[in-house]
Amino acid sequence: TTGIKLIIAPHEIGAAHLDQIRTFFPNCIFYSKLLEGEHHNSITSNVLVIDSIGILSALYRYADFCYVGGGFNKSGVHNILEAAVYGKPIVIGPHHQKFAEAVGLVEAGGVYSANDSEGIAVQLSELFKQPNKRKTAGEICEKYVNGKKGATEKIMDQIHPLTEQVALHLMGDPLVHTKLEDFINICESKNTKIFLVTNGVLMREKQAQLLLRPIVNQVNFSLHSYID
Repeated sequence: TTGIKLIIAPHEIGAAHLDQIRTFFPNCIFYSKLLEGEHHNSITSNVLVIDSIGILSALYRYADFCYVGGGFNKSGVHNILEAAVYGKPIVIGPHHQKFAEAVGLVEAGGVYSANDSEGIAVQLSELFKQPNKRKTAGEICEKYVNGKKGATEKIMDQIHPLTEQVALHLMGDPLVHTKLEDFINICESKNTKIFLVTNGVLMREKQAQLLLRPIVNQVNFSLHSYID
């Protein structure tokens, strides 16, 4: 549809899967190529493919609305809070019942669930055509997240007597989380060490200084590589 710009962050970034995406969007741009300085079709293309792990959570802020995957697998939908925190309306598949935030936001009207691809297309089309619907759903998501503020400290109050260390990894790269410094401060106040996993792609001076804090006990760098 004319006027739509897509940012696609596939769950798998192997060469075969990326080639499949390219067949659907022949004029797409790959994030890695932009980093290498290749901008030849950046003006004419309306599709950006993120062929890197760990930066999706930082990209949701640029969206008008989002589709979050995983909802058609038995394992369930992926993390919707990464989009909800930016006040973005969200569309997901049917398998979300074991995630309290997904159930809550579907009931509240900030997230729309569909049972098949046709239903997903309908929901996305309506969000594209109806700015008031986008605005209302986005506000519901933002209000929901803001209403849960303080949850990290409450969780730490419960678990810090049971463990000497917590792990920050999975469901997105910790370095792109806007509240990382708050998390570190909370762990420091509870004297609970931190084990953190990152791919380091978005490492900047501020994040580096946070990782040098004494409470950060271990940092692992996860490298995604290809097999010829």
